[in-house]
Amino acid sequence: MKKYILLIVLSAFFSSACKSIPAKLHTAEDEAPVSVGHLLRAPVRSGKNADLYPETVLSEREGHVETSYEILAEGSYGAEFTAAVIENQADLDKLYSLLRGGAVDSPKIDFKRKKVIAVCAGTFNTGGYGIRLHSAVYTKDGLETVFTITAPEPTQIVTQAFTRPYLIIGIDVSPSVRVSVTLRGFERRFDF
Repeated sequence: MKKYILLIVLSAFFSSACKSIPAKLHTAEDEAPVSVGHLLRAPVRSGKNADLYPETVLSEREGHVETSYEILAEGSYGAEFTAAVIENQADLDKLYSLLRGGAVDSPKIDFKRKKVIAVCAGTFNTGGYGIRLHSAVYTKDGLETVFTITAPEPTQIVTQAFTRPYLIIGIDVSPSVRVSVTLRGFERRFDF
């Protein structure tokens, strides 16, 4: 009888101590399509000494995407490269050659209507990190894009290997519009 009472007390204790995990809020599959663009070095704020939450001009439009885009490539094991706004097919071919060792052809993009933005998050000691487009807002200076590095969930099982997350998107924007890129630090997708 004591065993049954102890079992009931322990099961009540463990069930009350557990938290439920919410459903994923955002995945790459939820992203809307976009297109691509000359390896211009974009003004980027990243690296060890970068502010994880930089001040931006976006204020009340933070998190808003004002143009369509598509994810052309993303992964965790890319070559190291700086953030770039690509405005021609030759530079896109060079990026894909660097990224994949020339084994895969780059997508054909209509650069009269689109530009390509390529972002690399740097090297991490484990897997589970990623990059997502947080906002793309038109300002007087052009199109300001903000990308956020996402971190793994505290309970997530991740690979124990060096990873280098990257994201390449094509975005609908006129060739005459200046595109700036900002990379923000870690954002946990869930609050525990």
